[in-house]
Amino acid sequence: KFQTRLNANHYIEQTVSNPYDATTIVKEVTGYLYPESITEQRMNYFKSFLTEGMEEYNWSSAWSEYKDGNGTSSRNRLNEFLIAIVNAAEFQLS
Repeated sequence: KFQTRLNANHYIEQTVSNPYDATTIVKEVTGYLYPESITEQRMNYFKSFLTEGMEEYNWSSAWSEYKDGNGTSSRNRLNEFLIAIVNAAEFQLS
């Protein structure tokens, strides 16, 4: 059994050009991990893990909380997002 640990907040902070923006996170992470661009429908699907199905400012607020010292919400959302990314069919093609 292969297992790894990732500090999702740190990864996004170091990798993504604007971690306050859910769309930027999805575009850049899928751009790094997938061989082809994803559809708008898939973009919205992955973004829903960050926004919890609400407006995009919901993610910005969670990231601001992380920057203020409380990273629980952003970490949980990012973990779910990253799990969805690597479990998706698109990832299996790469």
